[in-house]
Amino acid sequence: KPGTFYQLTQGKKPVAENPSKATSLLDNDLPLPSPTPNARIIPSAGNAFPPLPLVDGSSLKIDRDTLVILHSSSCPHCAEQLKWLADQKPLLAKSGISPVILSTDQTPPPNFIQVNDIKLPVHHATPLAVEILDALQASFVDLWNPLPVPSSFLVAARGEVLAVYRGPAQPPVIVGDLALAKATPLQRRTAATPFSGRWVEDPIQSTPQRATQQLVQRNRIDAAIAYLDHSLKQTFVKGTDLDRGDNFLMLGRLLGQQGRPKEAVVALLKARKLLPDDLRVGRLLAAGFNETDRFQEAVNLIAELIQKHPKKDYLFSEGAQYALDLGLRKRALLLATEAVKLAPSNMAYRYQLADSLLRNGDPRTAIAQYQGILKNQPRFFAAANQLSLVLSTHPDEAIRRPKEALALARRLCGITKNRNPHYRYTLACARASLKEVQQAEDIFNDLRSKLPENHTLIGQIESALKSLKNGAAIKTPEWVIRKD
Repeated sequence: KPGTFYQLTQGKKPVAENPSKATSLLDNDLPLPSPTPNARIIPSAGNAFPPLPLVDGSSLKIDRDTLVILHSSSCPHCAEQLKWLADQKPLLAKSGISPVILSTDQTPPPNFIQVNDIKLPVHHATPLAVEILDALQASFVDLWNPLPVPSSFLVAARGEVLAVYRGPAQPPVIVGDLALAKATPLQRRTAATPFSGRWVEDPIQSTPQRATQQLVQRNRIDAAIAYLDHSLKQTFVKGTDLDRGDNFLMLGRLLGQQGRPKEAVVALLKARKLLPDDLRVGRLLAAGFNETDRFQEAVNLIAELIQKHPKKDYLFSEGAQYALDLGLRKRALLLATEAVKLAPSNMAYRYQLADSLLRNGDPRTAIAQYQGILKNQPRFFAAANQLSLVLSTHPDEAIRRPKEALALARRLCGITKNRNPHYRYTLACARASLKEVQQAEDIFNDLRSKLPENHTLIGQIESALKSLKNGAAIKTPEWVIRKD
């Protein structure tokens, strides 16, 4: 009936209920503070203050309640901020807050700034330190305005950021905000909001990933790693197992991208302990094992992932590579074959299968795979290059077809205008296979003179020149047919 409230339950008749007291909602203006360039930002609980690199090579670390002030000697508002601090020295002293000046000047500042009868210690910040602080404050808000001078960070003794002040901040406000160190997440959110009201959700948990992502976007990857690693060591940085596992996953990924695989494995092992069924963690950890020569662990882990996810073609492909690196040629072939079965149109998997076939002593089937790849993707240059090498350097003379190898290598060098050293190496091998020894030597010697000493081709070139000098054919050793 109109005007009646009902309780509706699936499969039952509606039950009429007495209407609750209606709330009259009136359209009122919301009082807002006047616009100002200054800002007082109260972040959610659990944000760590980063160690900041200083010009003298040390880093600024916090071990007491501290107000870190970004300062410039040419800034009149900075001078005003310091005067306020000096005028209210007793208030600051009673609260236990230690002001520390972080100079952004290009020229070295004095060790102390004297304001009235108070001496404030000064540290010379690097440009990176300022950028780290800017990234940190940007992680607290959605409006990313550059950090001005003066700006201040109120940091609790345990290293947690309690407040950020953009522009001059009055000491009574700063001292009052120190109480946030003992506040609940709800009390912090209330302190951060300039108006009253009711919330529909509990306060969100902070995450160091926001500041880390800010630094990554600025291409400060090492600083991002340092901040995330520092944050994860703090007891006040909390979160669910999913949150913490995600943090260690991100740390492991960044370390791996920076060529620090051993450290990445340490982080990823922690992530896997928290997220044992997370496929992202498992794959990255297996890759880390393989990159740090822990081949058997990589093979074992990928086998475990395949058992849990038997339809993921990329797991079979990754497993095939790890098995090859461990010398398990037959296992690699089985896994590569399964990857192709699951994704037959993936030419990269077919290329991997061809490589496994070669290493298992089946060059003819491998050649057919390369030819199939090139039929589907004529510009799959890696397949064309490998096919040319097989046809000119395979240990079995019955497999070699030098003229076809030369045609493939010429085409590759022509397309790339002789700029790819790998294709030129292949061309020299094809020349050598046709007994054009002098032309092959000229290409090899030219490559050797132009490539850096640590280039992967240098060893192969030296071996090829030695074979030509001894009148022997150039052979690719990993394709030697083995009885095992």
